[in-house]
Amino acid sequence: MNKEILAALISLSPLSMTLIAKQAKIDQGNLSIWLKDDRSFSYAAQQRLESVLGIEEGLLVTDRVFFWKTDRDFSALQTVLDNVFPNAKLQPVVKTRVKRYDLSDLFSQPMTMLTNELGHRAVILLKTPLVQELKNAANPPWVSPEFLKGTEWLYSLDESQKYPYPEPLQLEKEMYVRWKKGDIGQVEFNQFLSMKQAVTWSTIVDEAIRLSVSPEQLLELLQKKYG
Repeated sequence: MNKEILAALISLSPLSMTLIAKQAKIDQGNLSIWLKDDRSFSYAAQQRLESVLGIEEGLLVTDRVFFWKTDRDFSALQTVLDNVFPNAKLQPVVKTRVKRYDLSDLFSQPMTMLTNELGHRAVILLKTPLVQELKNAANPPWVSPEFLKGTEWLYSLDESQKYPYPEPLQLEKEMYVRWKKGDIGQVEFNQFLSMKQAVTWSTIVDEAIRLSVSPEQLLELLQKKYG
């Protein structure tokens, strides 16, 4: 495995390099030196490291949900997506709220989930110190196709949409807390993902607003069809 990919996974991991090295039964100092230069590393040690990071046969395993924290430039995340998480689809996730979703939600609740048809699953968080800086930026970067080439959306966006990313999915508070702690399994992730396909009154209202359909017009359409 290319050490650039392993270094990217270590950078994204919520675990420290010391803990990763301990779990892989590798000396932390040797791991740090190996990642920085051409020092040799035994095949067995590299295999143990790949196992801890969730790599199997050159790709991420599909029997767990990964939790990663990314830097502002997304370089480590991009390396992972380019090499071991093919055809990633991205979807912002926020905590359920009463008022309509707003751009600031993406920074007060910075989460995105990644998935693909091979079964890879991951939850992404921006590192905490970056949140306020990004929120105040003139053109704030976000996890979107503009910054992560080669990715796909879970659904197509209309060209007239104001922001270059879909409206985030909303999690109940309890589930959101669990996601931030890394406490969610593959089955629950997939169940939540499937909920995105459900049509709710909120979905209908949002679509009517997007299409500039007034409440009177919507009511008239319903009465004509079902009245």
